[in-house]
Amino acid sequence: MKKQKILILLLAVNVALVIFLANFGLVVFNESYYVEQFGKNDVYSKVPEAENVLENVFGFFKGKEELNSEVFKENEISHMMDVKMLINRAFYLLYFLIGLFILLVIVLVKSVKRNKAVKYIGFSLVAGGSIVVMVSLILFLLNFSNIFTNFHLIFFPQGNWVFPSGYVLIKLFPEAFFYDISFRIVKDSVVSAVLLVMVGFYLFRRK
Repeated sequence: MKKQKILILLLAVNVALVIFLANFGLVVFNESYYVEQFGKNDVYSKVPEAENVLENVFGFFKGKEELNSEVFKENEISHMMDVKMLINRAFYLLYFLIGLFILLVIVLVKSVKRNKAVKYIGFSLVAGGSIVVMVSLILFLLNFSNIFTNFHLIFFPQGNWVFPSGYVLIKLFPEAFFYDISFRIVKDSVVSAVLLVMVGFYLFRRK
């Protein structure tokens, strides 16, 4: 029984992480969302060629081209290289977690009877979705500027993420942009979590 509890816990945490990372992945390369944000944040008045610059940024993140050195300064390019590495690691982690989820489900199915395995998986989905909802509520209660700063201090300790207001990166991606994209990721994660909780309840309650 102890083994099953550990498996359920691992599955629940796994599900929560997959939900957040999957929704991050759906937004981070959604070019139309960036264009929408540019309009909302009046970016075009500051950077008239914003959409061309955005295409260059997306091409850079996808490994198709280098950042335009005539647009971005050396320290901006350095920071974007770190951002690209972080995004790639997030996707690698997502793929690993999906594989781990499949492996954990197989181990669980092989360790108990089929009916119990289905119930345990259902409970894991409910628990994982609940974790996402609780973490999201906590994030909504916290000060975004503090979260934003601490995030950069943790993931960019080299300190190359602070730029003067006149830099292109600041014009393209002001703090308001990061607030909106974070809000969307969390909101979409909550929606996904609620759907999984419903599926989990069905599996847990089914005869």
